[in-house]
Amino acid sequence: MEFSKTILRTDPRLFNPFREGNVLPKLNAGLKLTDRELVVHAASAFYPLACSIIQSVYDPSCFDNEKLRKVSTMDGFRDLISGTIDILIATAPSDEQREAMDRSGLPFRFVEICREPLAFLANRNNSVDTLSSDQVRGMYLGSLDNWQEAGGSDLPVTTYQLVTNNGSQSAFEQFVKHNPLNEHHVVIRTMPEIVDAVALDEGGLCYVFWSYYTKMYANRQIKMLNIDDRGPEADDYPFRYPLYMIYRENNERHSVHELVQWTGTEEGRELIRRGNLCWRSV
Repeated sequence: MEFSKTILRTDPRLFNPFREGNVLPKLNAGLKLTDRELVVHAASAFYPLACSIIQSVYDPSCFDNEKLRKVSTMDGFRDLISGTIDILIATAPSDEQREAMDRSGLPFRFVEICREPLAFLANRNNSVDTLSSDQVRGMYLGSLDNWQEAGGSDLPVTTYQLVTNNGSQSAFEQFVKHNPLNEHHVVIRTMPEIVDAVALDEGGLCYVFWSYYTKMYANRQIKMLNIDDRGPEADDYPFRYPLYMIYRENNERHSVHELVQWTGTEEGRELIRRGNLCWRSV
């Protein structure tokens, strides 16, 4: 089989709010926004969820698709600080991004809307199906360098990581905060590239946000590993990170505060739960 035929890539237009035939969960919210100027950006992994939220709370006649965009985490925090967007949906900023927010002197607010799993991916030909949290740490810190030590074949471990300020990279760095990652990893720029790298490397290991892998980009030569005998969908999975709506507290746009408040209601929480469900098996 050609490598290109193993790739499962979702056309982002399938998530467009109000588009006929989209794959979003249908929920008619009590809140109905009519603010044509509200600008919401979402880090790539969370674009489907952002689309679900917008479709649920907007009057279709008032929605402007240009105001909702999928962006890199780096671009999202830059745009939030510059004031060109009203809301960013993303996980916590990196240390560098947090410092830039502090330097701006602006009052940013983080409102947690759910917790996002970080999925660990291995090559489908790798015989290991589960790792412990300590084994993951050991592989990335260099103390465990052969899959045989994790019950697999005699095969060197190749650890892949993403560039600094990528959202999933920042999340994983929280896990190894007191033992910083060193230079022996293979550094990849984008999430599709890191998935494909492990698809071609039987000894490879990487991590991406679960929402991205299950909804937007996957590869049939990859499998998700259980960690501590739990899959990413489990509530007690060890690698779960807060996902936030982030905005300027002094933003005078009333719809910003209405939308953030709605996400904390029972109706909003149900939409977010449904929006995060995996709809594709890989």
